[in-house]
Amino acid sequence: MNKSEGIHFYVNIKNLDEIIQGEEEANDEVKRSIHRLHTFFAGITKAVKHFNGEIEKFTHGRVHVYIEKLDDENDEQYKLRAKRLILSCFTFCYDVFNELGVYSRYTKFKLQGGADYGEYYKYEIEDLDEFTTIGGVANIAAKITNFAFSGYIYITDEAYDFIPDSEQDNFTKLDDDELQEIHERLKGSPSIYKAKYTSLTMDDVIKNLMDDLEEYCKDIADVKLDEIKFESARAKIDFSRLNRKKNKHVTGCIQFADIRGFTKLFNVSDSNLDDLFAVLQMLYQKLNDCVDLADGVRVQFQGDRIVAVFNSFSDESDEDIIRAFEASLKIKDEVECINNEKCDELGRHKLKIGIGISFGEFYATRLGIRHNMDNLVLGSIVKKSDIAEDKYADNNEIVVTKEYKDKVDELSTDSIKCKVILENLTSISTTGYYKTTVSFSDYESRVKELIDEQEANAKEVTGAAIAAKSITTNIGKERTLRPWGN
Repeated sequence: MNKSEGIHFYVNIKNLDEIIQGEEEANDEVKRSIHRLHTFFAGITKAVKHFNGEIEKFTHGRVHVYIEKLDDENDEQYKLRAKRLILSCFTFCYDVFNELGVYSRYTKFKLQGGADYGEYYKYEIEDLDEFTTIGGVANIAAKITNFAFSGYIYITDEAYDFIPDSEQDNFTKLDDDELQEIHERLKGSPSIYKAKYTSLTMDDVIKNLMDDLEEYCKDIADVKLDEIKFESARAKIDFSRLNRKKNKHVTGCIQFADIRGFTKLFNVSDSNLDDLFAVLQMLYQKLNDCVDLADGVRVQFQGDRIVAVFNSFSDESDEDIIRAFEASLKIKDEVECINNEKCDELGRHKLKIGIGISFGEFYATRLGIRHNMDNLVLGSIVKKSDIAEDKYADNNEIVVTKEYKDKVDELSTDSIKCKVILENLTSISTTGYYKTTVSFSDYESRVKELIDEQEANAKEVTGAAIAAKSITTNIGKERTLRPWGN
């Protein structure tokens, strides 16, 4: 795990969920969205690489970029490069991508962006073939992105210092009313500035890049919709076999599990880096193991958050909704085990986790170009699972959607485990989400209790049947009971 410093910049398709929902309702298997997302990611990747930025990953409609200072550039050169990169992403979307002939009739993508500057850690996750960055700077950039208006870039005061002086007047500071909700979500009080991308200065470097991107994306988009296929998922999802032409239509669960406050544990002096590296290694492995042992599949790590899917297949160990719930309970237990095993490394702190689960239909794919390809899950339930974790799950809580709860309710008549899950779900006011703080041991104990009761009742019924020599009807003794056959 290497420490670095620079700008973290998120750019997000603000209206992607609405676009996908519209396609889902039209029963169009989100072909258009996948077609467009692949081209969009390809164009953004080329723009970012042109200005020597790095793409960490794609998550839904969001691109996570970090921009580090080059060895041979001064502060002013770095500021100009960062501005050009950020402006190019917006200009590409609005002036090039949305105007491509193949997409011009579709609902336009609307972008929002957020940036922060600070220290972070780059981590190649051992044995799990995945890269991520860890740090408050990424978390803040992601969160302020969600608040940005369409066509706007929101930046912190730290990032503001790394905007060219000539552009700073184009950013306005958010007032107290605008900042209130952001500060509640950030649990901090940084100053935030905003600018519409059209207010920033376009130069010939960006214009020339846009010309190149237009030709490049015309070629990338030269794929007919009927070439994009969807297969029903009848086995565990194997993302390595997916791409924009070969996708999976899945019915199952999506899980988001987020470690709370981990990045705040890093000392400014770096003195606890080795300790936290050991904690992080164990954390990623444990999260992945809990998913894997429950017949789930990791989609990706997003900082200190894991996204996983659980779907039905022929030799699954249990119903997908049960496996997703039990994996979540085990994740909570494993986090507590890490707190106990790594108490010296964690100092006075304890890790906490919030988990969200949704159930329904979604689409699994893998998009991007060459070394910038990422696993993606698309569909309305993805957003709902994200909201369950990010907005409603308090520390060490599991929050589920109404669709998940309804599916559990449907199966609870025949499933003891579903009956126990249902017993432990409490409505969160009128939100359509339900929460639980049940532990895995309490859940297991209640399941065992109900199984024992069921077996005892079965024995009682069987005993009564054996004891009865005959039955009496309105015509007298009719027959002798023989519970074991002739």
